[in-house]
Amino acid sequence: MDHAAHAPAASVPAAPAPWTLGELRKIDAAGGKITLKHEEIAHLDMPPMTMGFRLRSPSLLEGRKVGERVRFRVEMQSGGLVVTALELAP
Repeated sequence: MDHAAHAPAASVPAAPAPWTLGELRKIDAAGGKITLKHEEIAHLDMPPMTMGFRLRSPSLLEGRKVGERVRFRVEMQSGGLVVTALELAP
């Protein structure tokens, strides 16, 4: 049997998480965390609420201030929710 014809397909990177809108309520730059009052996060089956998130990188906080309306991407990583992108809402 020729298994070469059944070689695994090249891995396709996962699409980024969708944008979610929220309000920046608290910034803990030293701890790499933020608190957001966010809309529903549909891909995680999470209703609107206010909660804390870890940041993928402290650089996401550059220019951000408490009270700003933002949009963000959040993913489940290593058993916790991590904001992977953060910017002012359009």
